[in-house]
Amino acid sequence: MKARKLIMNSEEMRKTRMSLGITAVVLFVFLSAQTSYATVEDRSTFQQWTFTDANYGPVAPNPGWDNEFGTPLLYVGDRAEFLPTPGVTNYWELLNDEMDIYIPNFQIPNPYKIMEVELYWREGPADIVPDLPKEPILITFPYGQILDRTDEPSPSWTVSTFTIRIEPNPSEEWLFIKGNISLHQVSVSTVCVPEPATIGLFIGGALLALKRRRCVK
Repeated sequence: MKARKLIMNSEEMRKTRMSLGITAVVLFVFLSAQTSYATVEDRSTFQQWTFTDANYGPVAPNPGWDNEFGTPLLYVGDRAEFLPTPGVTNYWELLNDEMDIYIPNFQIPNPYKIMEVELYWREGPADIVPDLPKEPILITFPYGQILDRTDEPSPSWTVSTFTIRIEPNPSEEWLFIKGNISLHQVSVSTVCVPEPATIGLFIGGALLALKRRRCVK
């Protein structure tokens, strides 16, 4: 009986150790995944331009916002027109030209990137080419998919926010803003997002490694 009891206790202890081992690995993987998410989310950028003079570019963003991967730059086409409004708001009329923005960024394997572009804009002059769109046309390169757009109209300016997904994650982006619009302010934020599947594979691989180590024993 004693021998049987000792065998049972030994078996229970082995199962307990296995259970604790799996828990420890899952906990370790969970913490690693959390760290990975935190690290990746830290790899974000924000840049904003409000226009103070007729500088066609390259124009660095407003001071106070840092992009650790380089200096974002904004360019305005030479057919656009800068309109200073003393005491009120300066803005660009894009007319039949465009505004181009370069964003240096962080690149990691296999994730995608979420970008938000916020524009303060209104319709441009009525006498410009009739078929020229009176709405912002936003294009990204590498090519992104516009997931969402929200508009907040006001008496002076409409605030439009575009949410864009780019996959795979590039190390830099170009934005092209077109349309017969007047543009007062542009803000661009980016964040790298890891693929959930990557974390799932990591967990599966860690559990398989633990199982193989038990078999060796």
